[in-house]
Amino acid sequence: MDQDYSQVSPQELSILQRVSNETGYPLENLYSIYGYESNYGRHKNMNKGKYQGPFQIGPKEAQAWNINRYDLYESAKASVMAIPKRRESLKNN
Repeated sequence: MDQDYSQVSPQELSILQRVSNETGYPLENLYSIYGYESNYGRHKNMNKGKYQGPFQIGPKEAQAWNINRYDLYESAKASVMAIPKRRESLKNN
């Protein structure tokens, strides 16, 4: 069965597809993370607190990665690029 991407606009889906194509990370997983982190960019409090933006990036990470954490493309790509580091951290803890 095909994945249902109806929770996002065609523009958002295009951005997520671009990140998927550039990183090799599965679109289905990226879409799921976007939904989990910010209800597909619609969560009323996604820009409150320490972690903000569509992929809930912290200020230190945004600064270290030199990204705009409110930008869907930049935050999605940074989130995917951080996965190996997060996996390693989980293994070590």
